[in-house]
Amino acid sequence: MRRKKRGLNIGVKRKKSSGDISLNITAMADIFVVLLVFLLKSYASGAMVVNPTAELDLPMAVNQSEPVEAMKVEISKDHLVVEGESILELKDFKFPSDDLLPVGISKRLFEVLKEKKGGVDSLDPGSNKVIILADKGTPYAALKVILTSAAGSGLTDFKMAVRAME
Repeated sequence: MRRKKRGLNIGVKRKKSSGDISLNITAMADIFVVLLVFLLKSYASGAMVVNPTAELDLPMAVNQSEPVEAMKVEISKDHLVVEGESILELKDFKFPSDDLLPVGISKRLFEVLKEKKGGVDSLDPGSNKVIILADKGTPYAALKVILTSAAGSGLTDFKMAVRAME
């Protein structure tokens, strides 16, 4: 038996192990980059910064969903603002009669939302999200016009901006 074992090992040279282990630095850098990207993508700050106008008093509520970036529509007693641009003058939250269609859509709001949704300056061309900033005293009729106009222009995922309860 010794001869057979020796016979197999004849001509085979063994490397002596020095005990040192070498690391491939490129592979390690790749792993760290993947971990960094994963951690940055999963990090959420928990709140979204919204800058309503001074005359707007947002209602207070507990928000249980994650904040999202979306097109912002703000309604106050005197103005209707889309993405920081005043598009329509209101009188005590009432839309001008020549702007309203019989189905309850604001012509001007519909046009602006349609343009911004499909335009180059939109946040996400495939997005159908809209955040509505409304004073806590806003009548439902005004909110209904905004919701109907937004839905008609393809924005069907609605969120209402609120102040966090402290």
